[in-house]
Amino acid sequence: MLETTHTVAQTADKLDALVFTFEQSTDQLRRITEQLRSRVMQLRVVPFSRAVDHLPRALRELCLTHHKEVNLLLVGRDTKIDESLLDALREPLVQLLRNALDHGIELPEARVNAGKPPSGQIEISAFQQGGQTIVTVTDDGKGIDPEAIRQQIVARGLVPAEQVQDLSLAELYDFLFWPGFSTTKDVTNLSGRGVGLDIVRSNLRQARGTVKVDSRPGQGTSFILKLPLMLSIAEALMVRIDHNTVAVPLDAIEEILHIQGDQVQMAGNQPMIRWRGEFIRLVRLQDLLHYHPADSDLPSPDPLTQDLIPILVLNAGEGVVAIAVERLMGQQEIVVKPIPAPLSKPKGVVGSTILGNGQVAVILDIDDLVEQFSYQTSQAIAMSDKGPQILAPVPATQPQILVVDDSYTIRQLLALALTRARYRVAQAKDGQDAIEQLQQGLQCDCIIADIEMPRMDGFELLRSLKSNSQFAHIPVAMLTSRSGAKHRKLAQELGAAHYFTKPYNEAQVLEVLAQLLAASRIAL
Repeated sequence: MLETTHTVAQTADKLDALVFTFEQSTDQLRRITEQLRSRVMQLRVVPFSRAVDHLPRALRELCLTHHKEVNLLLVGRDTKIDESLLDALREPLVQLLRNALDHGIELPEARVNAGKPPSGQIEISAFQQGGQTIVTVTDDGKGIDPEAIRQQIVARGLVPAEQVQDLSLAELYDFLFWPGFSTTKDVTNLSGRGVGLDIVRSNLRQARGTVKVDSRPGQGTSFILKLPLMLSIAEALMVRIDHNTVAVPLDAIEEILHIQGDQVQMAGNQPMIRWRGEFIRLVRLQDLLHYHPADSDLPSPDPLTQDLIPILVLNAGEGVVAIAVERLMGQQEIVVKPIPAPLSKPKGVVGSTILGNGQVAVILDIDDLVEQFSYQTSQAIAMSDKGPQILAPVPATQPQILVVDDSYTIRQLLALALTRARYRVAQAKDGQDAIEQLQQGLQCDCIIADIEMPRMDGFELLRSLKSNSQFAHIPVAMLTSRSGAKHRKLAQELGAAHYFTKPYNEAQVLEVLAQLLAASRIAL
């Protein structure tokens, strides 16, 4: 036994030595592989200057033609970008440069009158941040006029005149990227041609990029372009749905959550979750996709029925949406293989990748999926349980309800339910906005208000209304996620006619609303 024990100990020592040697070899192989990968990556990148060096000459020619003085400043010319991004950037940068010159930079006389130097400035910069390439195009011109956008929206019939004032600046700026949309009335060879910013967004989407606008009236406008560092390689989160593994680009994920099933709340028929102080829409990922798994005979598990639901909060050009998946498989670096010609790009799919086990996984186009979902949600206004139908205009004799909530989604869903019930609906984004609308002559029969809102919350709104003899007779119902007895008691003391808690029951809201309106008529 002693000899056997000694032999086992010697063998264990030899195994330890072999394991140590193997670990050293593995580390050395890992370092060599990383160095080789880094050198291969360097072969694929080029300086940003190759995308912008031709712009100064083009700008000089445009300035001579249109009698403007503009200096072009290029920052970050040595920033390394994927060579494949050059083609995706060239045309958008030209369009943004023309847009800044025409819509942004004023004539020298106008700039002097506004207290600016006669020569305008356009700055194009590039840098890398958080695994993305950020390109900004900034001018010091007159900025974007929100009212001009609103006028064009109403003139084109895109949004009713009574709802266009409820659109936020981000939603207004989004219309600038619609095909054929322009705030310029006169058609010239520089603007008003029906092309421009829509090309910017479409080109960037092909490169998995996004664009956002930041404008300050009288000071200038900035277009922020975000693109992946590499088009051929991407960091992705692998998720499981419908017996398939799909890849979600990591740069589109704002946050990963695990929530209990009872935390899902309903606003009408729309599931929602509370995230960072506001309610956002929740949808199953398989409901966004337009393809079917190979094993279609097997039942697909419903993520929303799980006790613990994995949630991905996605930040796309159309806003923030939460999607529910069956299971998270982990983060992985993938090689992006685009869909080859002559096949057209499927809806919601960027391309595919081959996993380590040989399985093919599709890579999702988050912007495309969220855009389709937002469009389907907006079309729900014209839908009923029996199928699509056009809602007839509500007569002016019907009661008008003022919905006050800082969440645009909640306002729209509640307005949809009230419109179906044949009420006229007005909306306000907070208590201050509601007071201003009432003081400007808005006739209102009842108010449904949230509690937690910026500038003026629901309690302050209620206190202000009841202290004003002109509005004190209007019944106010509180609709909030605050279900505590303290908040309910305070609302009753301030004169609230009813207290609803989110998630609300649509039928109950309509029933109580009818009772409040009937009681209000009797009191009058």
